[in-house]
Amino acid sequence: MFIVFFLMLLFLSQSVSAKEYTFDKSLLNDSNVDLIGLENETHQHGMYFVDIYVNGNKVDSRNVYFEKNKGIGKLYPCLSKAKIARYGINTDGFNTLKKDANIIDFTKLPSGVSYVFNIREQELDISLPQNMMSSNTDLAPVDVWDDGINAFLLNYNANADQAKYYSPMKSLSNSAFIKLDPGFNFGAWRLRSQVSWSKVRNGKFNRQKSYSFLERGLYGIKSKLTIGDTFTHGDVFNALPVRGFLLGTDLNMISSKERSFFSVVHGIAASQARVIVRQDGYVIYNEVVSPGPFNINVYPRSNGGNLDVIVYENNGAIKKFTVPYQVPAIVLPQGRFNYNLAIGKYNGFNKWNSDSDSQIVQISMIYGLPYDITIYSGSENYHHYNGEKLGIGASLGSLGALSLDVLNTNGNINKHKVSGNIWKMKYSKAFSMRTNIILNYKQYSQEKANELNDILSFPWVMKRKRSVDINLNKDLGGFGTGGIYYDYNQFYHSIPPNYDFGLEYDYTLYKDIDISINWGMHRYQSSLGNKSHHNEQSISFSLNIPFSKNISTSYQFLKVSQGPALSKIGIHGNAYNRKMNWRIDKKFTPRDADQGTDFITSWSGNYGDIGAGYSKSHNYRSLNINLSGGLVTHRHGITFGRRISNSAALIDVPSVSGVFVYGSTTHTDCRGYALYNWLTPYRYNNISLDPTEIPKNVDISKTDQFVVPSEGAIVTAKFNPRIGAKALIKLILKNNKVVPLGAIVKGSNGMSGIVGDNGYVYLTAVPVKGFISAKWSTGECKANYKFNTNVEDEKVKYSIHKESILCN
Repeated sequence: MFIVFFLMLLFLSQSVSAKEYTFDKSLLNDSNVDLIGLENETHQHGMYFVDIYVNGNKVDSRNVYFEKNKGIGKLYPCLSKAKIARYGINTDGFNTLKKDANIIDFTKLPSGVSYVFNIREQELDISLPQNMMSSNTDLAPVDVWDDGINAFLLNYNANADQAKYYSPMKSLSNSAFIKLDPGFNFGAWRLRSQVSWSKVRNGKFNRQKSYSFLERGLYGIKSKLTIGDTFTHGDVFNALPVRGFLLGTDLNMISSKERSFFSVVHGIAASQARVIVRQDGYVIYNEVVSPGPFNINVYPRSNGGNLDVIVYENNGAIKKFTVPYQVPAIVLPQGRFNYNLAIGKYNGFNKWNSDSDSQIVQISMIYGLPYDITIYSGSENYHHYNGEKLGIGASLGSLGALSLDVLNTNGNINKHKVSGNIWKMKYSKAFSMRTNIILNYKQYSQEKANELNDILSFPWVMKRKRSVDINLNKDLGGFGTGGIYYDYNQFYHSIPPNYDFGLEYDYTLYKDIDISINWGMHRYQSSLGNKSHHNEQSISFSLNIPFSKNISTSYQFLKVSQGPALSKIGIHGNAYNRKMNWRIDKKFTPRDADQGTDFITSWSGNYGDIGAGYSKSHNYRSLNINLSGGLVTHRHGITFGRRISNSAALIDVPSVSGVFVYGSTTHTDCRGYALYNWLTPYRYNNISLDPTEIPKNVDISKTDQFVVPSEGAIVTAKFNPRIGAKALIKLILKNNKVVPLGAIVKGSNGMSGIVGDNGYVYLTAVPVKGFISAKWSTGECKANYKFNTNVEDEKVKYSIHKESILCN
């Protein structure tokens, strides 16, 4: 019985065939109907500009020629095998056209391969099994990398605070910080500069160390050339600030997982405090933080070099400590070769020695071998100093990655003998998006073994014997997340070690109620180069309870060493689509029910960010303000916005203001321009307009665009708005009949539509006067028109305009 049933199914399946379906026009009970244009595909062959997707991922945007299959009338793309291969597709098994063996035959695709051409959205989507993909690249093709427009750009950041103290004696303290980051883009070249001024506690305004450099990408060799004030690469050696020439592999141009790492600065602020972070003398962070534990994600200027942190408390106390910059183990895939070459003069903040004008030459090479093995080496030379490094790395599969290396140092700098070996081990593993571990261990063979960065920066600081850095973050499933950080430095001459050890735990309870617990032990120098130390322990607890979508209340507890326990209860929230943030906190201790009140507010708008804070207690008052933003000067004028990131887009919606850009707090200005930040270089970035905030008299058929900026580029994302009225037009023929239902209508300003019942067609963005045409299977008509009423009138502008037009 089963066999009979199976044979019946097999027989029935052979009789299945594709056929063309039509609509019975008699059901409409109307003779004036023409549906041929809707029933049949009428798209013509030719060149179309399309977005190309492979398995749902965008890989290209370009002009593609489409032919029409004479058998079924379907359009198919003409793409070469080389082009398809660039999209990561294995072309083995694909048929080619008889007339051109280089062109894929899309009428005879392999099993499992298909394509869809959405002519309305101008999208070509190719689907195929994963085993036919030769690579999984996140890079856009090189020929679509966009160097952007020629433009001048400027970022600015300023903050200031004033504190009045009433006990033990009256005093007034003023601090301020101003930073300007001007730049210029010309083709692929990027000119960048930075200059800053700072004033700490009634001191004078001092100009901080500034820098300028010129750089560009060398796309053919996946490298970057930099001339001026820059940092050597921190992959094999510690990064050094130099003024000179740098050429090396640009990891942003390589298809791989993100390799952008940041360092986390952990600390405790006993009061509203100013935190300053420097790397090799350059200020990379200078902000006021609230009382309690702070975790600052700092993006250093280079992949190496420790971070020097200074905390200025409101009560006059100063804390200084160092945070090591952690990088993962050195491991590359097979066949990958990375190189870096730097030649220049040392350009650090602390030029202590008489050899500071000598040239630094640093060379490093990393190569991926078979069996997940990586070898790397390098040479570092400066005056009479020479350092040679040799290392090996290995991917351990599910166990992570490990690298081991040894640096042999030898030389004499300013009468200081340098010799010995430095052994280093790095281990890293990413278990998931929220679980990872990084471990660094370094052993110095003797006191005279020193890395060049330490010698040139702080030669008087205690000589290290060994150091250990551990950073573990763990996703605990339904029980929250936990973290452990441990930084340890042991020195020669029986000097007590420095360490920083802490535990962190975060958990989300019912309905987004968050709790956080932090505990830490710290031993740090009272000042850099000083052998005296301070020990400190801290514990903090915080609870956040949301009242609504925009308002929450919080409680914080903080206890630092011998100081009193500080509690803080507050309420905070946001408004105006999260553009405005505010909070009010009340502080108290067991002995004093009133330790002060903090008021903090900020606004993120079209043209930058502004914020202010006020704090008061029985013995002091303080006020701080901050302001930041950016601007781009281009051939059409000046556009203001928030701080400009590495790569950004200049959005252009001509003459249309107030259009919101998704993923930002940005709206287009009065001329239709807006700045959009945080684009990823050499990758496709989607820029999307919110269709609900487009004015009613404007029609934008395509509200999404993809851009592929090179590093530092300001690319344009131009949208094509059609401005005009919404209109319901009745098309009347000269015989007093109406244009038949189903006729295709086109006209001025790119408007188009399909005629409905009784000759009516609904059109958007219709200009006051223009041209309109209709076409159906048995005829066509054309007409020039001019509306009798002013569609720009506010009463008519946003309503549907009705008009009858004679179409001849």
